[in-house]
Amino acid sequence: MSNDVGLYSEMISARDGSFWGNLPQALSHLAVVTAALTIRQVVPPKALEGH
Repeated sequence: MSNDVGLYSEMISARDGSFWGNLPQALSHLAVVTAALTIRQVVPPKALEGH
């Protein structure tokens, strides 16, 4: 019962399958933070100055 991009709502109507509530974003946020931390580890500090 996911939407067209594979996301699931917090609640789904048993009657018609419509989404109720929010679409949880925690995993998307975790991916962004993980990417930022990886860049910080891989890229030399001088290259990150001003960003």
